Amino acid sequence: MTTSNLMAKWAAWAPRLQSVLRIVAALMFIVAGTVKLFAFPAGMPPDGSTAQPLSQIWIGGVLEVFGGALLLVGLFTRPVAFLLAGEMAVAYFQFHAPPGLLAQHEWWRSCRTLLFRLALLLGRGSGTMEPGCETGEVIITKNFSSVVVILLPINN
Repeated sequence: MTTSNLMAKWAAWAPRLQSVLRIVAALMFIVAGTVKLFAFPAGMPPDGSTAQPLSQIWIGGVLEVFGGALLLVGLFTRPVAFLLAGEMAVAYFQFHAPPGLLAQHEWWRSCRTLLFRLALLLGRGSGTMEPGCETGEVIITKNFSSVVVILLPINN
């Protein structure tokens, strides 16, 4: 198989792989949010508790659970990715970056990785595996993102 044929096959699979990226990122957010809100599958360190209601960490947990659920089903992918990327940026700079901007602790690397995954979803959309239509975007998402076209460019 030549290189051009291989590249063509990967290019054909790009929307499906983008959907897999969206689903995995959504599951990571849901798990992080349920830890904060319900102490499931484990509670927050150091004592295994949940976040205090209406605290900053609790609000982050709500964003992660509901935003992750929307990402999981592919609804409002770009606006939700924008909101969650902002939440991750705040979390990174407020909680993870104080030891050093490029700290190498495991949690800090996963925070940065999620931030860049959301940036990809923000720019490219949700992929093809979602309810609604064959074009790769739910109609509501396309209409909503065209309203904020300066922040969320549409690649059709």
